[in-house]
This record gives sequence, structure tokens and C-alpha cells, in this order.
Amino acid sequence: DNDSNIICLPARVFDKDEAEAKWKETVDVWLKTPFAAAPRFVRRNKQIDEV
Repeated sequence: DNDSNIICLPARVFDKDEAEAKWKETVDVWLKTPFAAAPRFVRRNKQIDEV
């Protein structure tokens, strides 16, 4: 919800047998989470844009 455009996924979090389904679920949630537009996120994004 902070308008991020990078997700870092560690390699050894899920059991090998469940990894694909769990990572798909994790990435789907990340992609579908809308920007919250909280003032702190808007301010930080503006600071990044100004760099």
C-alpha cells in the first residue's frame, strides 16, 4: 500500500513442494494491493520524484 515497485523474495522461505504456490499467492497480493495514498507515502514518493 506504499506504492512500491520492487519486491524482494528470499530463496529459502517455503518448503520446496509448496514454494511455487506460496510465491504466486505472495506476488498476487503484492500486485493487487492498491496504493493507500497515506500522507507519509505521498510525501516520500514526492521526495523520490525530486531526486
